[in-house]
Amino acid sequence: SMLLLHLILILNVLSMRTLGLFLALLVPNSALNVVVGNLAAQLFMLTNGFYTKVPSWFQPVTYLSVPRYTLKALLKLEFSWRDTFEVGPMSGIGGAGYPTKYIFAEQTGTFETMAERQMGIMRSPHN
Repeated sequence: SMLLLHLILILNVLSMRTLGLFLALLVPNSALNVVVGNLAAQLFMLTNGFYTKVPSWFQPVTYLSVPRYTLKALLKLEFSWRDTFEVGPMSGIGGAGYPTKYIFAEQTGTFETMAERQMGIMRSPHN
């Protein structure tokens, strides 16, 4: 999985660099190119799904966001729907054992938020 992690990050760098070079072709003025490039990079970072939930009318921009695909790939590489996390005693899920101190990963606040933002990280093959 370490090699996949590096491969994902290298692909992210290469694709963002390619977008920057394409932007340089479209905007030949270097001062304007810096401004437009920074605005595009910030737009991609805001729409990647980590910071905010994007309104439905703005959802098509997320398909252009390279960091969104990178974040999804890294989260899918690191976490599985089978993972459990330790929580306080008696606050876990009864299906994991009684008394339990574990909660399934897909039921944590972080991954519920990612599901609300349509990231699709914790998809069970049984659903």
